[in-house]
Amino acid sequence: MKICLSCFSPLLLEADWHCSHCSWYPQQYGKIPLFAPQMAYYNMNYDPIWYEELARLEAGNFWFVARNRLIAYLAKRYVPENSKYMEIGCGTGFVLQMMRVTFPEWDMLATDTLLEGIAFAQKRAPEGMPFLQMDACAIPFRDEFEVIGAFDVLEHIPDDNAAIRQIHMALKDDGIFLASVPQHRFLWSKYDEASCHHRRYGAHDLEQSLKKASFSILVSTSFNALLMPLMLLSRYLRNAKKNEDVDMMAELKLSPLMNRLLAIVLHVEYWFIQFGVRFPLGGSRIIVARKNREMA
Repeated sequence: MKICLSCFSPLLLEADWHCSHCSWYPQQYGKIPLFAPQMAYYNMNYDPIWYEELARLEAGNFWFVARNRLIAYLAKRYVPENSKYMEIGCGTGFVLQMMRVTFPEWDMLATDTLLEGIAFAQKRAPEGMPFLQMDACAIPFRDEFEVIGAFDVLEHIPDDNAAIRQIHMALKDDGIFLASVPQHRFLWSKYDEASCHHRRYGAHDLEQSLKKASFSILVSTSFNALLMPLMLLSRYLRNAKKNEDVDMMAELKLSPLMNRLLAIVLHVEYWFIQFGVRFPLGGSRIIVARKNREMA
């Protein structure tokens, strides 16, 4: 169900965002409704050129490929067929593209706060796929989706608990929330600052936040676990260079041989996870949570 973000009344016409109660209507950018226009056009912390470079690098990068593989596996295992799916913070559309190919029967909607990101995601999406510009802390839906995904998004949101509550309300009963986040505070580095992260999560931080919002945890595991020693060394060396400017894409610019070797390691890790191994340590955490019927 769509809702009015002005008076929170249900919007009864599925094809329209006009509110008959208060006459509210979101601004438009072409065919994209703007539910948080103050966030849509400019963010002093993001250089639009990053999207172009990220879109170029991520398709072959060992980490992004491994994360997509794990997301697809968990979605196949826990999400019903013919689901309605919303992705929050779609960025360049790399995960969205994979989901569309893997689950062509799903009804999909993608969102982001920045129109620059949506522009890149649209290039990877089929023509006519709907996009919304919105703030994850003000989602204009209630009881609408069987599954919502937010992949390396929550760490960018100052009040992540508010976003989690909104996600809970936007899901149908027993709906599934898929999320990944960067993990371990001791891995905090200049890259987190340059990436506009508000936090890296402790091993159980996100689980606790989800439980408080009336989710049940179905799966919670670290990934990028087998590469933790290498990641620790990399972050230590980078942090030691106190006056060096941060190259946002440096960790993605690997030689083909190194990229291949790291990909093999994460493929081995993926098989462990498939067989039920849950890693306590790792650069990231991925969680599958189910909406309980009653809000806590």
